[in-house]
Amino acid sequence: MGKVFEILYLENEKLFSVEPLPMKRNWMDDTNGKFSYKCIPLNIANQNGWQVLSPIEFCANWNGGEHPKDVEVHYHEESRSDFAAGHFGHGILTIGLDFIIRTPKGVSTHARGIPNYPIDGIYPLEGIIETDWLPFTFTFNYKFTRPGEVIFQKGQPLFSFFPTKRGTLEKYKVNKENISKYPEMHKEYKLFEKEREDRLNSLEPGAKNIQGFYSSGIIPKIGKISDPPQKQIKLDN
Repeated sequence: MGKVFEILYLENEKLFSVEPLPMKRNWMDDTNGKFSYKCIPLNIANQNGWQVLSPIEFCANWNGGEHPKDVEVHYHEESRSDFAAGHFGHGILTIGLDFIIRTPKGVSTHARGIPNYPIDGIYPLEGIIETDWLPFTFTFNYKFTRPGEVIFQKGQPLFSFFPTKRGTLEKYKVNKENISKYPEMHKEYKLFEKEREDRLNSLEPGAKNIQGFYSSGIIPKIGKISDPPQKQIKLDN
């Protein structure tokens, strides 16, 4: 049985829907031949966590001032909750939630924007919350990058989150060395570098460069160095 975290809604009728992050992004669909989906690390990052969806369409406007009231929110349909506001001032938009996240002991929740999902004029702020003991909701915040208006559509993902075990990073020690200290890895690097350079030099102008080394875990003249990387994340809904 897998590890469990809980999403505990405060009312019988939930306001925010939570679902696994999808791989697809509109801007990636618009690349030539959807070429950006060839990037496996991008695809995995896209799916890394759960997303919280906007219950209705609303717009937020910042006039450039520092006071909380300088951020105004207007809902494009009737809302049973004023879930967005400029509580903190300085062009910060705050999203209040109608649920509590409860994680196992020692596990926090990393809240961030939607990965690889740019929004013009506003930037998502990240936070790591100790949700194993906090008996209350947290907020998610955006920072306007310039005065203006941003419209959030109904069903648009507002932010994402995933559990993260506290203390994991502190267990790592950083070792900084020259790659020549590791002859085998240095050899692999030089072969990879040459193959990539030869590939780039052989391309016609505007052609797409797909080496396939990463997706297969195989480097020419060396052979298999790893199992093929993970290409998809399947999360509980």
